[in-house]
Amino acid sequence: MEAEIAEFVSYSAYFLTLLFNTTLIYLTAYHTKRMSLTYRHMIIGFALFGIVFSSLDIVVRPLSTQGSTPPSFRS
Repeated sequence: MEAEIAEFVSYSAYFLTLLFNTTLIYLTAYHTKRMSLTYRHMIIGFALFGIVFSSLDIVVRPLSTQGSTPPSFRS
């Protein structure tokens, strides 16, 4: 039960991160006029890193939970 809740929260956070960060990138790239170019690149960079790390969490999670118990407790 706890594993299903954790998986649901993880996938929900991934989709929310994807939605909000792509919206932030779109708004920063196309609808900001008076922002300096360096600050604009920094905001887009942070949003892209958020998307990448959230995607890596989704991709790596199945690999890290194959053995649900730590190796020292296996019999």
